[in-house]
Amino acid sequence: MEVDKERFSSVGFDGSYFPLRISPVKFGDSGRYFCFCESYPMASVTLVTVQVSAAPPGGLSRNQSVVLNCEISQVIGSVTLAWLRMKGGRGELIKQEVLSEGHPKKMLSLTLPILSRDQLHWACVVFTESMLRAQVPLHLTLPTPISEPEEPKPGWSTETVVRVVIVVLATLGMLKVLMWYCRRHPACKHTSTGTQ
Repeated sequence: MEVDKERFSSVGFDGSYFPLRISPVKFGDSGRYFCFCESYPMASVTLVTVQVSAAPPGGLSRNQSVVLNCEISQVIGSVTLAWLRMKGGRGELIKQEVLSEGHPKKMLSLTLPILSRDQLHWACVVFTESMLRAQVPLHLTLPTPISEPEEPKPGWSTETVVRVVIVVLATLGMLKVLMWYCRRHPACKHTSTGTQ
């Protein structure tokens, strides 16, 4: 068997203990591990792994249902799987199921019809004989809403203000030219006052 030396390591045998470290543990690492002394099996350990997932995996939407899955690699004897909705440091039991050895089903699914803010933090817990064996968290995130274009606010736009300023300046300029013309031509003054 080819060993992934980056994840499987040992600090060596100290005369009493021969530890095997697996980090990070993957779901496929489950199974039975044997310790041999020369060609004699000395001990064995059964590693049971748990994984959680949310479907659809491509992305969550506010308006579609979400399925939470908790899968255990092996059932030895009787195992209870449960989904807890986490609030702070506490969990509220939402769904649980007892799985028996030899039963093909090794998964507990929970369907959320619509994803909301109070349904983002979950944990799958594993019990054997009323003893907590594992707790695996699952944190969901809501998609960011697509911002809609803003409605134009009532009032004058920048373009309108610029046009008004240009018209006012042009009018003032024309009045100035007209006043200058009237000062230079006396007939304009008589006409403008209406006296002779």
